[in-house]
Amino acid sequence: MPLNSAIFKGTVRNARLEQAAVGPPPIKAAPPADDVEAVRRIQRALVTLGQPIPKSFPNGPDKEPDGKYGEEVFKAVLAFQQKVLPSPDWDGRAGKNTLTAMDAALQGLELPVDRTAIIEGQKTIIEEAKKRSRKSLGVVLGRMRALESAIEAADGLQGNGKSVALEALRRTFARDIAIIADKLRTNSDPLSKEFRSALASARQLVQNNIDETSSIIFEGTVGRCEASQYNPPVVPFAATTRTARDPRVSVCTPFFAMNDDFKRDAMTHEFFHLVGLADVKNIASTVDALNDCDSLSQVVAYMHDRQRTRDSIGGSRQPSVPYPSP
Repeated sequence: MPLNSAIFKGTVRNARLEQAAVGPPPIKAAPPADDVEAVRRIQRALVTLGQPIPKSFPNGPDKEPDGKYGEEVFKAVLAFQQKVLPSPDWDGRAGKNTLTAMDAALQGLELPVDRTAIIEGQKTIIEEAKKRSRKSLGVVLGRMRALESAIEAADGLQGNGKSVALEALRRTFARDIAIIADKLRTNSDPLSKEFRSALASARQLVQNNIDETSSIIFEGTVGRCEASQYNPPVVPFAATTRTARDPRVSVCTPFFAMNDDFKRDAMTHEFFHLVGLADVKNIASTVDALNDCDSLSQVVAYMHDRQRTRDSIGGSRQPSVPYPSP
């Protein structure tokens, strides 16, 4: 079905926009850059529909938009989707359902918005992420305990028996040892005092995370999700205030566009805030790592996901060495 609003139709129909309104691929953020004129029409539509995107109009609101599908346009499309579409369509991309809904809104047509379904969809996504987070923490806690037991058993032996036990330990727990040593900036010898201390501290923090309780609220782009609170200003995926009354954890608009592993590990990250960990920018020591939500949440992610090779929630602290699998 062709797009019929004045903004989308234009004086000449745009082939890329019309194609995206019928089926995949959707128009999305670069790279690669998409059709400039198609993006410009989406930008004009967003402003008309009440989604401000000032950076997309560098020469002023009455001039041509830049035709770039960047972060600002992505967030504006996502905000529109969350107002009128069910949660499976919240991806920040301008595909069939999104363009059809925008086209209808631009023509002043009645949109079938089920607010209850949207709210329930949000709750379901949040609860599923929390459930998967708790499950992954439980699995990793068990693995940490097994590693500690194996270390203690090997350390209690002498001579050739100790050598054989240590070799078996390194083989059975090769991935876990590599993760702990790398992410927690500690000695890679599992029998060393440094490694055992880092492992024990991490295990206790994982247990504390499991034991923490808090309700979770969706705040969109307000409250703890307000961009102006951060430097640089940006709406986070989630935010936590440890000393606040329940609910202490907020989920923000960008959260819903991320994949399931990201959502799971973002929950793990926020609950590490609840146990007192921070967001440490520069990890120079084991002490820094054990105080950092990202470091601990990724220890959990890598120990749980046995084939994982990249951090699940981005950032610049990717593994410095390959982690054995599984």
